[in-house]
Amino acid sequence: MLFALFGCGNKKIHTVKIEAEANQIIDVLGENGIKATKEQIGEGERKSFEIRINGDDENVSEAI
Repeated sequence: MLFALFGCGNKKIHTVKIEAEANQIIDVLGENGIKATKEQIGEGERKSFEIRINGDDENVSEAI
């Protein structure tokens, strides 16, 4: 079902433990024309946030 949510072009580029940090990364990417989303993984002390972008390999390279 994740495939349906993210599509085939969605790729994880980074994982962070702090949501504020994930938000900052998304903001910086957005300022550079790269649309990114975050996804919460886990719960409690194991919670982290994946930063994901849509696009081809060229967009992933730009984001990294």
